[in-house]
Amino acid sequence: MRLASGVRVLFAVPSMLAAQQPPQPPQPPQPPKDSAVLAPVVVTATRLPQPAADVPAAVTVLRGADLRAKGIGTVLEALRDVPGAAVVQTGSFGGQTSLFLRGGQSNYVKVLVDGVPVNQPGGSFDFANLTTDNIDRIEVVRGPASVLYGSDAVTGVVQIFTRPGTGAPRGRA
Repeated sequence: MRLASGVRVLFAVPSMLAAQQPPQPPQPPQPPKDSAVLAPVVVTATRLPQPAADVPAAVTVLRGADLRAKGIGTVLEALRDVPGAAVVQTGSFGGQTSLFLRGGQSNYVKVLVDGVPVNQPGGSFDFANLTTDNIDRIEVVRGPASVLYGSDAVTGVVQIFTRPGTGAPRGRA
């Protein structure tokens, strides 16, 4: 009798296990009811156009039309009005001119003309011969936000945007 009941149990246990439902996948944990679930935050460092009021950096924008209306003829004269900027010129018109932003060296200022870097190999740039007659605007970014433009923009960036041409492009061969 013991043997017969042991055999029944031996066959009954596997058939009971086979009849059970497969295990459910684990459910993700539910947040507590008193907390909020936030959307993921994406942080990017881009150089996209933004309104000046939304930029979290020290930025000065000099409009070309305003500069010409004030009688400012060179970029050197225009940059003298930028807060935190010191413009040093050796000699008279045409002499070597350097820009120091926030007390840093002049070779730590990156200069871009229409988005193209124009600094000399040592990092410096001579502002002496740039006139305002073809300038649309000058943007000066001071401080740590300038590192978005590269390792040579430690103390700031000066972006010079020229005026767009009029009419269709043409040329001769």
